[in-house]
Amino acid sequence: MKNQTERRASERNYYVDGNTVRRMEAVPDYRRERREREEREREEQLRRRKRQVRRNQERQLRMSKRYVVFLTMAVTVFGVFAGTYIKIQSDMTARMNTISSLESQIADLKADNDEAYKRIRMSVDLDSVREKALNELGMSYAKESQIIYYTVDNDDFMNQYSETPPDLTQAAAQFAPPGEHWQTKSYDPLLTRILPGSRWQFRLCANPTYSVPAGPGQRGRVCAHSTTEHQLAWLRKQSEKHGFALQDDAFTVTNVKWYRFKKGGTGSRVTFLAVTYEGILEVQDPERFCAALCRGIGSGKAYGAGLMTLVGAGQSHG
Repeated sequence: MKNQTERRASERNYYVDGNTVRRMEAVPDYRRERREREEREREEQLRRRKRQVRRNQERQLRMSKRYVVFLTMAVTVFGVFAGTYIKIQSDMTARMNTISSLESQIADLKADNDEAYKRIRMSVDLDSVREKALNELGMSYAKESQIIYYTVDNDDFMNQYSETPPDLTQAAAQFAPPGEHWQTKSYDPLLTRILPGSRWQFRLCANPTYSVPAGPGQRGRVCAHSTTEHQLAWLRKQSEKHGFALQDDAFTVTNVKWYRFKKGGTGSRVTFLAVTYEGILEVQDPERFCAALCRGIGSGKAYGAGLMTLVGAGQSHG
């Protein structure tokens, strides 16, 4: 202990002889060192963050095959639906344009028809027609005794058959040649010959029509088939309902005639189309076919439409 104390005392009293000045040691700059250390730490943190972001990006880019397949299928399905939707919209637009064009054509045709009807009405002098009928042709107005009235209950047609023979005395007196008499015959002998597979040559005067819907809860408008194609198609459809079959090349339309008149009692105007069909048919359901013969086919029965006449054509060999 004593030696250490003496050594420290000798060290304190020691100095260097000469004229060289000792260079003073610089005081350490702790603040700068702290700033540098903080900057290094920030740079290290920034590098770590960049490395983490890069790893996340690489992880996101490394998608599994299932995800790629799913994504591809989703895009494909979306493309199909989008294409289908665009096509439907295009078709709807085209059809709406077609409907608008057809409606415009119908309006023009109605206007032309009304104009033609007015011209016909103005060109016909009914007084001159009556004068010629009375004075030149010897025609006269029907007497009360020559008019036959029929009562129809809640229907616009009459059955064209009856178990009781009608009295045609007045009709024969008006229309039959002098000395001729009228007679009625039973329909039963013909009906008993209606067998499955039997073939008949027929003539039918009918009123082929179709209904145009008017809206929910409203009665549709009845229109006549004006083209031969639709008239033939109408009879094919009726044959399915009434128990007989038609071959496409075995029947045709032989006459088409329009009738326009005012309905008795109400005075409303009636436009009526009478189409005459002729051809050969084959019976498939005798019961339904006989009912059609007795009750008529189609509408317009009140005006004489729907009657079919038959001539035997033999049995079917099919």
